[in-house]
Amino acid sequence: MQILIADDCREVRNSLKKFLLRFEHLQIVAEATDAIEALNKTLLLKPDLLLLDIKMPKGSGLEVAEKVKKQLPKCIIVMLTNFASTEFRNRAAEKGVDFFFDKSSEFEKVADVIKNILAKSS
Repeated sequence: MQILIADDCREVRNSLKKFLLRFEHLQIVAEATDAIEALNKTLLLKPDLLLLDIKMPKGSGLEVAEKVKKQLPKCIIVMLTNFASTEFRNRAAEKGVDFFFDKSSEFEKVADVIKNILAKSS
C-alpha cells in the first residue's frame, strides 16, 4: 500500500513516518508541505492512502480532499487536524474524507484504521 503524507509541520510528518514504518506492506511514496503540492503529488503518484492535514499553506486540505476524491475515488483519505470541531468533521465528510482524527487526542486511533485497511486489502 502506497501512502502520501501531506502536512506542513515537519514534526507531524516525521512522527507519521516513524509510526508507519512499523507496518509491513506500507510504502511512503512522498511528502507534501502545502495544499498545492499535496494535490499535485497525489494526482501524479496515485497513492492508496492520503494522510492529509486540514489547514496548510496555499490552500485547504478540504479542497484537496474534494479534488482527489473526484479524480481518484478509490484513494482513502485520512484527515488529521487540530481543528476537530463538528463543523470541520461534517465538511470533511461532505468532501469525501474517509476518516477524520484530532491530532491532539485521537492520533493513536490512526493505527487501528491502517491495520483494518491493510487487512481488507490483503
